[in-house]
Formats: sequence, structure tokens, C-alpha cells
Amino acid sequence: MKKVCIVLVSTLVALLSMVAMASAVSFYPLPPPSEKGLPKAERPPSSAVGLYAASWQFESGGVAVTMSGTLATIESSVGKDYVLGAARNSIEGIDLWEIHATRRMGKDLGIQVGEVTAEGATDWQVAGLKSFRSKDAKKPWAADVGLGIYMPDGGDTAGQAFVAGSYDISKGITANLSVWSIAFQDLSVTRTAFGVGYRF
Repeated sequence: MKKVCIVLVSTLVALLSMVAMASAVSFYPLPPPSEKGLPKAERPPSSAVGLYAASWQFESGGVAVTMSGTLATIESSVGKDYVLGAARNSIEGIDLWEIHATRRMGKDLGIQVGEVTAEGATDWQVAGLKSFRSKDAKKPWAADVGLGIYMPDGGDTAGQAFVAGSYDISKGITANLSVWSIAFQDLSVTRTAFGVGYRF
């Protein structure tokens, strides 16, 4: 029992130092690029905001700790080749601020670079991603899937993976899901977030 308590305390210390890593990913599928020459009134939405309830799971040495928080996000197209995103993640009284930029590479592929700041630390992430969209107008959904590396401030580089999905429930309003996971040698962190969004 004493060993389990020591591992649990160590895990909690680790999560407080690593919680800043959690928001450096796409939260909302990338808005589709606007076609050149299309009248503004006919263009599809190019920005999206979301509000989520989030659950975090930290696991080390077979011991798991779960915490909850909230997430507020925005993704917006800048021209046809770039998307900028920002997020505020609150968890147990800690605020994490994140920004990222995604470069569309064609064929629904992209490269994303992000920065996360919290508690005076700055972390970086780089990921390749693939966007998917429904071809059925009656069942409009979209998703981004990403793989990459995470570079915490003063720590070892780790692998990361994420998926951000949305489903249109009415005009402009979506149901959203975001799952993000990062794996270090002795610690894994997974955040699952459910929420609603609005495209404009």
C-alpha cells in the first residue's frame, strides 16, 4: 500500500508539471478552404468555436489518476493554405493557453506547429495531420487525425496522437469530440473532451 501511495504522489507531481502539454493539438476539424472567386454569401463557414467538458487520465506504473476540466477553442482559416487555432484549458485551477498554426499541404494533409504556455513554462509540438469530411450532405461530419512529437520545456521528447471530430446537429451547430494522448517512457496522458461548437 505504501508503494502505491508513493507512486500516486509521484504521478500527481508529474501531472502538475506536465499538464501544460495538453492543449497543443487541433480541437476542431479544420474549416474547409474557401474557393477563389466564390461570393462571400456562398462561402462555407471558415471559423469554428467550441466549448467542452474534459476528462484527463494520467497513468504511471500501473496507477491511474483522473481529473476534470473545461476547454474553450477556436479554429479559423487564413486564406486557403493556413489555419490558426487557440485554446484555453482550465484544469484544477490551472489555466493553459495554446496557439497553433496549420499549413494545408493538399490532399487534405497538413503540418501543425503549436506552443503551449502555463505556469511559466513553454512547450512545443509538431504534428502531421489528415482531414476527413463526409461526402453525404445529410450526415455532415468532419475529423482531423494527427501524429507527431511533443517537446516539453526541459523534458524529454515524447510521441503524441490526436483526433478531433464534429457532427452537424443543426445549421452551424455541431457536437464535438476531441481525444489527445501523449506517451513518455514512464507516463502517459490522455485527455478526452466532449462539447458543442458553432461554425461561422
